[in-house]
Amino acid sequence: MKEKIFKRLRKIYNKIDCELEAKHCRFCVECCLDISDLNVTPLEIDYINYYDSTQTISWQEYNNKTICPYCDIEKRKCLIYELRPRFCRIFGHFLENYYNFYSACVYRESHTVYDKNSIDKIPYHKEFCELVKEYIYNLHGKEQEEYFQTLAHPLREAEKIRNSIPEYMEAINKTPGYASLYYHLGKSYSSLNMKNEAINCLLKSLTLDPTQFQAYNLLSFRFYELGFIDYAIISMKRALRSAPWNNRAIFSLGLFYFEAGKFKEALENFEKLINQKENFEGLENYIKIARELLI
Repeated sequence: MKEKIFKRLRKIYNKIDCELEAKHCRFCVECCLDISDLNVTPLEIDYINYYDSTQTISWQEYNNKTICPYCDIEKRKCLIYELRPRFCRIFGHFLENYYNFYSACVYRESHTVYDKNSIDKIPYHKEFCELVKEYIYNLHGKEQEEYFQTLAHPLREAEKIRNSIPEYMEAINKTPGYASLYYHLGKSYSSLNMKNEAINCLLKSLTLDPTQFQAYNLLSFRFYELGFIDYAIISMKRALRSAPWNNRAIFSLGLFYFEAGKFKEALENFEKLINQKENFEGLENYIKIARELLI
């Protein structure tokens, strides 16, 4: 029974791969370093275990991880690439939030944004969901019940974040020169309101790789929260060197300038956003006030 379903899953994967042309990620594994928001199904994990017994892990274990257990961080590659879950096959082509892209992602210029109302844009989405449903209802009672319990009562976000810290620290011990690991550790500390620890990790990350938009962007907000507005401005300006297209960063830089009383610089940033499709709350009002203060 399982083997027949796995063969049907393979056909769906093959159709997805044929429709979505994969790009070479140049040994980037950024999207593998934080899978905390994913909920990979038992079907996908059991499929991997069936065809590759060397990588056995339960779906429960997988969904409690922060770093993908199939990612070889030292070699920067996926250990089960041909068997990878559906999310890994569609990421880049499809994503829920444009700002989830890493600044250097090869898919940034060719993607489709979806939400719960337009999720059918994803190729073979309904077919995949029907197969998952069929597989779940054929699980043994205890495992089926556990799956539904997991969906109904996932780990609380704070608990997941706390669990991520030892994962990142262990990965850093193995690959101490990998800048992104310090960024992600800093992000976890930041989410737990551990500002000093977050700043130290972000600065270490930028020492190793000074081109990271994400690290500069997060660092700017931590400086802002601590009252270091000038450092916040410097960090956001450096973030925009790596991602000048990022409108949220432009808006944030404008807000920092505005708060610092530098209304000319604030206005210059706000006016860049006037003709953008995104609606930044309070933008028109900030522009109006800045213009009045400059008269």
